[in-house]
Amino acid sequence: MGTLPRGGDFGNFSKKRCQELFSDSLLNSYPVRKIFYNMTVTSLSVVVALFIGIVELAQVLTPELGLKTGVWRRLQTWDFGS
Repeated sequence: MGTLPRGGDFGNFSKKRCQELFSDSLLNSYPVRKIFYNMTVTSLSVVVALFIGIVELAQVLTPELGLKTGVWRRLQTWDFGS
């Protein structure tokens, strides 16, 4: 395992090589850390997906319920590209 050079001179270190160094040394040497990392990334993905889903559902329901002022009007202006 190599280490990163000091002084900001990264020379031949590519992004791929840096990822290999950090992922191999940090995640593979500590299985608990790898599980924690995977659970953190998965949890963050679930939170973002739920947020987007709730906003999309609210955008569909607000016109049906006749909610047109304040937060509901601003919610209608959000576009997630769908």
